[in-house]
Amino acid sequence: MTITKTPTTINSAWATKGSAAAPDPAGAKGKTLSVSRLTIVAGDALGPHIHEGEQVSRVEKGTLTYMVLKGDAPVYTGSPEGAPKLVHRIRAGETADIEPGQWLVEKQSNVHSARTRGTGYVEIVLASLLRTGAPPATPKSNKK
Repeated sequence: MTITKTPTTINSAWATKGSAAAPDPAGAKGKTLSVSRLTIVAGDALGPHIHEGEQVSRVEKGTLTYMVLKGDAPVYTGSPEGAPKLVHRIRAGETADIEPGQWLVEKQSNVHSARTRGTGYVEIVLASLLRTGAPPATPKSNKK
């Protein structure tokens, strides 16, 4: 497996650091597996979007307010390798706060948005399996 470092920025306030990517991992031809750490400044928001594949997002610091516009997103705590515990499932039209130590699974069909809560920053670790060449987030209309 070849690892390539990929500096990625969703926007100026949503900058990743320390990301690595592996194109065409076993069983996922045409996709890129990446791991990155995302820091979001206080008061910032990311509008409705999708990921062109699947993504697991774990909040490390701060509180992320997450809204699902289409689909649903399960939120867990604990190790994904052990026995993760389902905290709740955010359904279309619902908003929930994701706290440190919690993580969620984002499917390609889910349209969602996110923002920071409070005066501090939010730090997230992302594991993504996206279409090779796809941006980290693809904007979508919040209209049905």
